[in-house]
Amino acid sequence: MFEYIGRKIKVLAKVMFWLGIIGWSLYGVIAIIVYASESDATNAVASLIIMLIALIASTVSSWLVYGLGQVIDNSDKLVSLKQEEINQKAVPDNTDKSGNIN
Repeated sequence: MFEYIGRKIKVLAKVMFWLGIIGWSLYGVIAIIVYASESDATNAVASLIIMLIALIASTVSSWLVYGLGQVIDNSDKLVSLKQEEINQKAVPDNTDKSGNIN
């Protein structure tokens, strides 16, 4: 469940993005249709503004969540590289100063 958590967080960010885009777009279209049929221009404009703000907020929040997943992925890669470096230093070098194997 907690393996590859960075990748899972990035997938969650993509899902959040698309659900937000689809959901808020549907909300905006439906609200504008309903208010336009009632000849209520003020609420139709307000719905359009709400939809645009929500789309921007959805996009930005998805970027932040995706960025967190990327940071976790990168930190995992750095830890594995550091561990490889430590393991290579732990293996004794069997060559002398001239490069000959002892």
